[in-house]
Amino acid sequence: MFLWILPALDLMATTSMLLLHHGVPVHKIAFPFSMYLMIKGVAFRDVASIIDLVIGVYLIGIIVFGFHTFLVYVFAAYLIQKAVFSFL
Repeated sequence: MFLWILPALDLMATTSMLLLHHGVPVHKIAFPFSMYLMIKGVAFRDVASIIDLVIGVYLIGIIVFGFHTFLVYVFAAYLIQKAVFSFL
């Protein structure tokens, strides 16, 4: 059961990141997902989790500073492929 929760949370984090990038005000939803990604990055300490940490920091940057770069699509593609492979 736990193995299905993490990829689902990754997909929800991706959705909130993309919604923020396109101007939908979901700051209150995206903040817990950024914290989830950063905690997962610190807790697991492998390469994929360190990338999650970077994505969590970037998501905080979107929320606080309004970053809007092409990196959002790179990070979204990474989280989606990671979630899909975790579901399989």
